[in-house]
Amino acid sequence: MSVHRTPANSSTARRPTTPVTPSPTTTTAAVRDAAKTFIRRPNTKRRSLENMETYKKQQQTYAEISGDQLLQGLMKIFEDIPSRVSQYPQMRRDIKQFLEEQSDKGLKMVFEISSRVKALDEERKAEAEEKEKAARAPSRTSPSNGHEDVLRKLGEMEAALTERIGEMERTIQTDLQGLDVSANDRCTDLLGRIADRIEDAREGGDQTANIVEDRTHALLKNLVGGVAGEVVAAKDEIVAVVKGLTSADEAPVPVLKTYASAAASKPAYRPALHSLAITLEGSQETADEVLARVRKAVDARGTGLKINKVRKAKNQTVILGCDTREEMTRVKKAIESRGDHLKVVPMENKNPLVILRDVFMDEENEDILEALHSQNGDIFMGLPEEEKETVIKFKKRTRNPKAAHIILQVRPSVWRRMTEAGALYLDLQRVTVEDQSPLIQCTKCLAFGHGRKFCTESVDRCSHCGGPHLREKCADFTAGNEPQCCNCSHSGLRKTDHNAFSVDCPVRRKWDYLARTNTSYA
Repeated sequence: MSVHRTPANSSTARRPTTPVTPSPTTTTAAVRDAAKTFIRRPNTKRRSLENMETYKKQQQTYAEISGDQLLQGLMKIFEDIPSRVSQYPQMRRDIKQFLEEQSDKGLKMVFEISSRVKALDEERKAEAEEKEKAARAPSRTSPSNGHEDVLRKLGEMEAALTERIGEMERTIQTDLQGLDVSANDRCTDLLGRIADRIEDAREGGDQTANIVEDRTHALLKNLVGGVAGEVVAAKDEIVAVVKGLTSADEAPVPVLKTYASAAASKPAYRPALHSLAITLEGSQETADEVLARVRKAVDARGTGLKINKVRKAKNQTVILGCDTREEMTRVKKAIESRGDHLKVVPMENKNPLVILRDVFMDEENEDILEALHSQNGDIFMGLPEEEKETVIKFKKRTRNPKAAHIILQVRPSVWRRMTEAGALYLDLQRVTVEDQSPLIQCTKCLAFGHGRKFCTESVDRCSHCGGPHLREKCADFTAGNEPQCCNCSHSGLRKTDHNAFSVDCPVRRKWDYLARTNTSYA
């Protein structure tokens, strides 16, 4: 079917979306002639079916190709059409001619396939007719006189074989019946034996169960009797212990522990070291050289002396720490006898500290100590006079101008009782008592080991961020940002999100441990 298109200059034609610039050789007449040629009816010579000679040659070529190849060619033709159309969108005449040629080729292939299918159908019909004729024909021709004897003998042989087969069938049936009977007998015998075995096993199991039950009862009886005896004995022992505790002269002081008191009671289990300070008389040697002299004089490997800790102090001084006073005496004698010009001075351990929080300062120090001893007799009960020694070391200011924190230095036994009690009575108030670390931290530079009075820094450092300003003027503190410990940052630690005065500061813990080494808590 021919396709008639409307000329490009018609009013109903679709206008291009993009302008086309005409070439110099293009004219209006040429465009009109091209349009007429494009819409002209196709020439009859295009259709190859009318050209019989060409059709016959192509038909002969297609006849030599197999049916599968024809189908593949047909499929490829229709697959090539879209690709060619996409390759030449502007050549409409070529596309139309190409489509018509490909359509003609496709029709030829289809006609060839149709003719082959028709030929195959005719061959099948012929074969079917031959089979019908063969079926209608007589199956066997009448035998001649010469073949009668052969047929008769074949009949006799067939009869003999049939009879022989029948005898064999009867024999096999008889044998099978005998086998069934013997199999039934054997199965019955086996079932009987199995039942006897099961009965014997059941009787043996009942006897074993009875024996086990008797033994279990006997063991349980013995066990219960033994446990009951042990319970009675333990009960008597507990009663005796309770009576001994009730009759004791000194009863334990009831203690209500808090988190602060539990944390403060940890140093009670830390043994105090007995230390020696060793220096070299009249020499300018370094601390390392003095330490080498001490190591040679002690000769711990040869003498068997036990040194717990050694450290270097200022002014070329070496500190040796021993676990017991007896061991410290042995080390002192060894150094004095072997060390040339080494001076050994024993270092006395300090007494521990406690802090009394928020005490109203209406009285003098003597009145405070007197009230402390008179109102808290259970703390000082049963102690000798020298153990009751209590000294007020210093006082800390609080937000309340009429109150202060009082730091007391007491003996180890008194320190232990106070920290376990957690509270004391002073005049008309009940104050909290906690362990006080001997560590001194400067409030100006935030370092450890000295106070604000002896600090050499010129500006105050912020305890929140470590900057050169007070915490009240810190922008990070006002904004609520996370604190940064300057001591941990200076030491290269990762966790710095705490205040410089925090008790959880790792650097403070290290210095606190060093400060407590010369303090006796037991």
